Amino acid sequence: MKFLTHLLVSLQCLLFATGACWSQSQVKKGGIPDWVESINFSTEFEDDESPFNYLLVDQQQNAILEEKYSHYVIRINNPEGVQRMSSISFDYDPSYQSVTIHNIVVHRKDEKIDKSIANFKFLQRETDLSRALYDGSISANNELDDIRSGDIIEYAYTIKGYNPVFGEHRFSQFYQDFSLPVQKIFQSYLIDEEVQIKYYNDAQEALITNEDGTWKYKWLIENIEEVYEDYTSPLWYEFYKKVDITNMSDWGDVVEWALPLYEAESKDIDRIKHEINSEIPLDDSGSSIIQAIRYVQDEIRYLGFEEGINAFKPHNPAKVLDQKFGDCKDKSLLLTIILQEMGIDASPLLVHTSKGEILNETLPSPLQFNHCIVTFKKDHKSYYVDPTASNQGGDLQHLSAPDFKTGLLIKKGTTDLTEIRKADIPTIVINETIELDSIGGGAVYEVSTVYSGEQADYQRSYIESTSSSEIKKNLRSFYINAYPEIEVTSVDIEDSLRFTENKIVYHERYNIPEAWSLEDGIYQFNFYSLALNSILNRDPQEVKNVPYDLGSKKEFIQSSKIILPEEWNIENEVREINNNNFDYRYAVSYKNEELNFNYRYYLKNNTIPAHHVKNTLKDLKTISDDLSYGITFNKGIMDQTGFAWPAFLMTLLGLMLGLFLSYLMYFKFDPDSINSKHPMSIGGWLLLPAIGLITTPLIMIGDFINYNSDGLYEYSTWAILWHGSEYFVISTVFIEGIINVALLICSVTIAILFFQGRTNVPKLMMGWYTFSFVFIFIDSALGALIETSNIINRDVVKSFFVCCIWVPYFYYSTRVKNTFVYKKDGSIT
Repeated sequence: MKFLTHLLVSLQCLLFATGACWSQSQVKKGGIPDWVESINFSTEFEDDESPFNYLLVDQQQNAILEEKYSHYVIRINNPEGVQRMSSISFDYDPSYQSVTIHNIVVHRKDEKIDKSIANFKFLQRETDLSRALYDGSISANNELDDIRSGDIIEYAYTIKGYNPVFGEHRFSQFYQDFSLPVQKIFQSYLIDEEVQIKYYNDAQEALITNEDGTWKYKWLIENIEEVYEDYTSPLWYEFYKKVDITNMSDWGDVVEWALPLYEAESKDIDRIKHEINSEIPLDDSGSSIIQAIRYVQDEIRYLGFEEGINAFKPHNPAKVLDQKFGDCKDKSLLLTIILQEMGIDASPLLVHTSKGEILNETLPSPLQFNHCIVTFKKDHKSYYVDPTASNQGGDLQHLSAPDFKTGLLIKKGTTDLTEIRKADIPTIVINETIELDSIGGGAVYEVSTVYSGEQADYQRSYIESTSSSEIKKNLRSFYINAYPEIEVTSVDIEDSLRFTENKIVYHERYNIPEAWSLEDGIYQFNFYSLALNSILNRDPQEVKNVPYDLGSKKEFIQSSKIILPEEWNIENEVREINNNNFDYRYAVSYKNEELNFNYRYYLKNNTIPAHHVKNTLKDLKTISDDLSYGITFNKGIMDQTGFAWPAFLMTLLGLMLGLFLSYLMYFKFDPDSINSKHPMSIGGWLLLPAIGLITTPLIMIGDFINYNSDGLYEYSTWAILWHGSEYFVISTVFIEGIINVALLICSVTIAILFFQGRTNVPKLMMGWYTFSFVFIFIDSALGALIETSNIINRDVVKSFFVCCIWVPYFYYSTRVKNTFVYKKDGSIT
């Protein structure tokens, strides 16, 4: 085994050395091509605050000769500039390109120091190695020696050769500003035909000349200011002034160019059919289609060798099937062939992973795409699948693909871009419970999270590549900032719905030994919506006039229950935000020692237009403020003991008021009645108010006992109200207590008068019902003001209808008039 390892390492070194030698042989020193226009530069440049400055960016292209000339002049201003710019590098593909170095000169005062090209080192570039892509390009690098502050570095080179896969098609682009100031930019493009040109962000238009059939497009720009990119903007947003050039007339030209590249020979198709037939039923059923997709996604490894023409042309699909690896083009072509052999209308689809939003605003060119997927039709419905996405789930109805937005269908007759139908919005649904065992104690934390669609695919890929111990470690790290003492008890992951609805469920259980913080005698427990916080894409910095990236579309739903160790005074809250970009709802409710939080965040658009950013960020700030909630317990106050003087005074005043009103009702309010020779006894509909008068004092006494059990007559309760509430709240509680005690006394008095048949009863009953309704309504209104609850509730409605029924009855009823006829002395007038 050691021998085999050494052999493989030796072979790799031999291949690398061979490639490097071949690449070095294609780099030589030579003169500047005749067609290049000479451009002067000045060493005078106002900006000397940057570590270095570009005095000249000179880029000239000759599409006829397939040559690109580059000429750069850089002034070094300080040691940081020396560190960053003492290296010259450029990239090229040795399979079809060669490089001529024209000069490398260091200007130091009046001296010109020629630097040798012999110091170039050639390294395999492979910038996409992390994505398992090998593009074959070479990075030529020259570390210049003896570079000092104040030096001016000038170098020029020409790269010859265009990728032969493009044939006679030509396209290019120039940038007219950069991330640092430039004194002068000169750019030119020579071609033997007229081309399409598009300008972005008010880029300078070209000076166009045509001499003997050679078209020349030229730009000269001076004193270019630096451009600041905003990392909160979407990837497709272009900050820089740019010029696109193409000789393709429309997207149909790109399709005609691509069609031969995505063709396979009949013998290869037959071989694929023969090989795949043992793995997948070649019919057009939904289950067979899913089998074919999963086979290419999971059994064909994602690995690409994209040097030369294979950067755009797929490899032989039969070979890809045999070697069990390929890049996006290879896998897409293979899947297309398999689906077509199953009788499915399938085609490759060129896309861009981040710029689908603006593809229809660009000029037609193969360079506008960086990825390939497959689209197919089944029962008149279009589906989209990314063959490079492994570990996907779902049946045909739950097939998900990234939101590429637009793409180019590689199919005969296609002349325009295709809008990609987005699959169902992926969801994250969280249900969690935190049970607090005691004030100042610990808690048990249980979480159930259901991921669907793309979110399930992402989680499945993560699970496949991560050990269970690492998953637990990462989950603990997710919660540890909120709950430093949290311990993972168990994590169970369920994937039983992979091949139907494509859902993954996490069941997590944690123990929090110390769930509360204690400071200055106050216990505090904080609840956080960590999951929603993790998906909100918000930036507190200054709002800029550019679009804002909100992240991928999704729906987030969270229900959280906090089980408290005892009753708490908690206000209910509801908040909703609905705008063009997202819908949001937040609700807090409390009942019977259970505090419930409900969140819904539905992201409808990936990007906020620039003119909506300011208001949307305000809405995001509001959401951010809702993500944490604290409940406190003043240990110092609760430990205080003593006599509850406010409760005693409240009760005493209520008794005094009730007795005073009872005295007035019994002794001072004694009106005459109508003459009645035959007084009637209590009966008929009067039995209902009679029952009510008997039960009312009992109900009020029960409520009074409940108030006492809630600690109303404990010193600590009033201490909490005094320290934690506004005077308005304390006053409301105090006055309401006085009135309740007075009403209890009055209800007993009215009941006595009712059964004595006193003449004052009809008016007292009308007043009782009216006052009850008014008091309940005012109490509800004050409660709504304090706790943001609804003014109109069941008690208010019930009291209103009771008032509407019995007040008219006691005013008009003949029985009432013939029943309540006795005065205080027992006489009938």
